[in-house]
Amino acid sequence: MPLFTNEELSDIQGLLLSEWAHLRRSRYLFLQFNDREGASAFIDSIMPFVTSAIQFPERWDDDEDLDAIATLMFTHAGFAKLALPEEAMWSFAREFIYGMVKRSPILGDEGFNEPTNWVVGGPNNPEIHALVTLDASNDERMAKLESDVRAIISSSTGVSIIHEESGFRHATDKEPFGWLDGISQPRIQRMPGYPDNVNNVCATGEFILGYLNESGIYPPSPFIEATHDPKNLLPFNPEGTKELSKKKDFGRNGTYVVYRKLYQDVAMFWNYFNQQAKREDGTIDKERAVFLAAKVIGRWPSGAPFALSPEKDNPAIGQDPAQRDNFLYHDRDKDGYQTPLSSHTRRANPRDARFMEEDKNFALGSSDKHRIIRRTVAYNQNDIFPREHVETCNIPDHVEDDGADRGAQFFALNASIRAQFEFIQIDWSNNRHFQGFRNNQDAVGGGNLGDSDFEIPAKPARITLRKVPPFVKVRGGAYFFMPSLSSLRYLAALNA
Repeated sequence: MPLFTNEELSDIQGLLLSEWAHLRRSRYLFLQFNDREGASAFIDSIMPFVTSAIQFPERWDDDEDLDAIATLMFTHAGFAKLALPEEAMWSFAREFIYGMVKRSPILGDEGFNEPTNWVVGGPNNPEIHALVTLDASNDERMAKLESDVRAIISSSTGVSIIHEESGFRHATDKEPFGWLDGISQPRIQRMPGYPDNVNNVCATGEFILGYLNESGIYPPSPFIEATHDPKNLLPFNPEGTKELSKKKDFGRNGTYVVYRKLYQDVAMFWNYFNQQAKREDGTIDKERAVFLAAKVIGRWPSGAPFALSPEKDNPAIGQDPAQRDNFLYHDRDKDGYQTPLSSHTRRANPRDARFMEEDKNFALGSSDKHRIIRRTVAYNQNDIFPREHVETCNIPDHVEDDGADRGAQFFALNASIRAQFEFIQIDWSNNRHFQGFRNNQDAVGGGNLGDSDFEIPAKPARITLRKVPPFVKVRGGAYFFMPSLSSLRYLAALNA
């Protein structure tokens, strides 16, 4: 399998191939279009700021010389405002056409998670047409990038900012509950510096349109009639797409993006596990509280998996990417005595554990068809108590809720929203009968309403956590499409 060519890297938006972990500050500007000529002119003006993957270095590490990047993506309604040709509008994936709000009932967005309660993307908020994400290495660099982008928006006719969000990476890379975040990411075939046989590699077409996926086919991609591309800005569909091979591929080198704003109730989380870890004399066994919470997550706070360190946390493993993601379940932990079957990490990526067959490659291949790339950061830098204290079991006896809004800005990149993000959310995360359970859900997956249990296999008797509270609540969301640089140029010229 050849690596990406420079031409391909120059056409892919940079966020798709790298999370640029050294960029610690993020801003999200949600846009609305009210003038299609003005919207196309805006795209043309902002394109010099949109970062391509040609900036990607010759290894997986981030390029620390690049201190700021911008990414641009659109909703289906946004493409409609741009007057994208009708054949393209209807050739997008159906879940993208419908949008997250209409898909919310099957995503488990019920009760307090209903879109009517969202602060962004719900029916009570302005319709989103586009999103500009900004990432920078520090506050000073962010201020400069944000000032430049805001100037472009304010000078564009019919383009307005309707909502704003912020994000940041904690100095310890811990998320608000106290766990190492941003790990266990799939790698993509054809990426610079990675041969095909590296552990955790998935077919390119699972994440980028225009390439073969794990099933050996091209994922469906939005197309445009050749007559609607008079400037010849878009590539033709690959020859393997049969009747579509003479049409232009609007989706090539692009991908679908899922956005969710997820509130994390840190006080509720730790007060619950403290209660579960109370001794008979009323004192709290802090190590047990962290142990139980880690079982629910599926990893120790350092990032070390139970599969490699079943008895206690091992920060050395947690800090070593070559170790912390290099494990399977079937042979060593088929019944979940180390990593509970219903834990967050096991539901999100079952690896080889989903089937009873001895063919691990078949099981792994099946799981690989449902992977997502996460580009998630936290929001609200202020902690109730230092999140790094979790790793040392230094938890307060009672955590006072300060009423602040904190949590995760969750982004999932995938070639198929239905087969990847939605499948994980519906079939694995929210499924109360996952792996044969009666009433278990992913306790931190965003769909838990507080009426499900969590079972931890143990000897001589399993541990059952009753009525696990809703630690995570959905506060917003939308489905986007991140076009290639070629497609952005097409959009810029569409109404010129």
